[in-house]
Amino acid sequence: MANKKEKLKFYKLPTAPSYSIDTPVTVIRGYRNIHSEFTQYDTQPFTATAADLDSNSFPGDAPVFFFSNVSPYSSLEFVIDGVFEAYDRSKHNLAALSSKIYILETNSIGTFGVPYDDYPSTEDLVRKPYIDSTFKETLKSITFYVNPTTIRIRKKKFFQKIRTRAGWVFQHWGPDIGEINLEGTTGNITPPPKIQVGKIVGFPVLPQVVEEIPTESNSSALKAFKTLEQWYDEDQNDQSQSSSIGQLTALEFRGRIYVGHFAEFNFEERGTHPFQLFYQLKFLIHYDAGALSEATTRAANQIIRNDETLKKILELKKAQSEDEIS
Repeated sequence: MANKKEKLKFYKLPTAPSYSIDTPVTVIRGYRNIHSEFTQYDTQPFTATAADLDSNSFPGDAPVFFFSNVSPYSSLEFVIDGVFEAYDRSKHNLAALSSKIYILETNSIGTFGVPYDDYPSTEDLVRKPYIDSTFKETLKSITFYVNPTTIRIRKKKFFQKIRTRAGWVFQHWGPDIGEINLEGTTGNITPPPKIQVGKIVGFPVLPQVVEEIPTESNSSALKAFKTLEQWYDEDQNDQSQSSSIGQLTALEFRGRIYVGHFAEFNFEERGTHPFQLFYQLKFLIHYDAGALSEATTRAANQIIRNDETLKKILELKKAQSEDEIS
């Protein structure tokens, strides 16, 4: 493996913290209807009532009439949950399907659906994660060419052993927390050399090679590494868990998705290998899955922090603030 350049991809999966909702969050699946496609059905008659009088009747309202409360209409995208074909006015009655219709909103975390029946009154509304064929592209992700020298994936099961007169008895409780340990190097992080032509008293001199100090702006390798370090710093911090939608980190390696969180992140520079960063990364596995959609479905119902943990954190923060004031 030392001579093979492995590619790891990290995703941030949306999940609703257990302390922020009363019921588990489910995901939305279906065809993503975009404005440029469904507006072909914005033709007369606009309403289903008028359509009943037409020999070429439609079973429902035109989208422009049905979504009259959605603004701006020009950027509207919607999903009919469970319907995996594009909206067709001759087949789909929007009014009859309103309970399954979700208005899509995209932010820095991912794409989520707002129930149409509750739109636009979205206060205290839990947005449901949306999964489609392009779900990987809607998630926040980074691709990291880590040049690992060692990858250790450790899985174990949680069990309890009891000594009896008849011998040992084992009580099995399912899988325990697994680990992924990565060790390796970023490779050379120096930017390509620049050729600089100077002048002396107005006359050009011979071109000179100028070596720049690696920065995030001139070294893509260093930028990727710093982004991963930022993800480690942000993973499970207060800010990422403060909204109604939280996050779990997923690691994709050789077609397998490992969902969990970063536990340790160390790196060093060595004088014998200038302009390389040697790293050690520990990733704790909550669970693993064969596909990103399967991993996200479970992440949407994953418990991040319970009420007692959150209560304790708030108490400690309050005590710290009082000490600073006094």
